[in-house]
Amino acid sequence: MALLPVGSESPDVKAKQVTLLFSHLPVILLATSLNSAILTLALWNHASHRVLVSWLICIQLTALLRCVLLLTYRRNPEGESWGRWFSLGTWVSGILWFCRGAPVCSGIGSASDFFDVRARRNVGGSGDNPFCQLSRCSGVPASRFATTNHPAV
Repeated sequence: MALLPVGSESPDVKAKQVTLLFSHLPVILLATSLNSAILTLALWNHASHRVLVSWLICIQLTALLRCVLLLTYRRNPEGESWGRWFSLGTWVSGILWFCRGAPVCSGIGSASDFFDVRARRNVGGSGDNPFCQLSRCSGVPASRFATTNHPAV
């Protein structure tokens, strides 16, 4: 077996890279499906149900399409465009995850309240510790969640 230089444009190297990507896709799709459902449940009482369900449907639909891509690839792994299709699925999935996370740091969703309250309760309500940094990007006034019920850690 001959060693090839890093960044080699060899078709054999590219084919092996694509095969490696697709070999990990089942675990990726399972993690995406489970984590999106867990996040939806965690935010259920803290964000718009319509937004959460719409986002969850989009994530699950993307995972389903990527599963179809995987099955199609397994039937015929020959071809040069498989890497591009894999990348497109990854980009779409990443954009959808960003869309769910963006309200946390923009102050437009109650997701920021959810994370800020959890962080403050876990550390005794002190606003100057690293666990409360989320409040700085959410735009939520620090005094809104200050509590005296919890002893400082």
